[in-house]
Amino acid sequence: MYIYIGIEDVAANALIELLSISNNKREVSFRRLNAYGNSVIKMLNKKDEQALLIMSNEKTREFFHDYSDYFVVAKVEELEGIKLKDDVTLENLWMRFRTYLSADVLKAFMNEESIKTLEVQVG
Repeated sequence: MYIYIGIEDVAANALIELLSISNNKREVSFRRLNAYGNSVIKMLNKKDEQALLIMSNEKTREFFHDYSDYFVVAKVEELEGIKLKDDVTLENLWMRFRTYLSADVLKAFMNEESIKTLEVQVG
């Protein structure tokens, strides 16, 4: 059985980790999201989980439409990226995007190696 990881999961979990590291880091570039998502997939595949990353242009447009209460397009590191809306909290993200994840997927999102793909933005 395949595990499908979509842009909504990658974006929300990246921002959860960034907010946990630095309370004011509310944005991430698409370049970093891709690196983070690929790292998560790699970790799952190492555990013999069949995982696929779903991050196409079409899925990105759907993401901004479906989750407009949470995210907006933003310029990050001189690149296109995603910004968390000002009224969205860490708890909001946890409740909406982490409560349904399996333990293996959650561990992959929280793995130190995966988080390192986001750290260049922090600090």
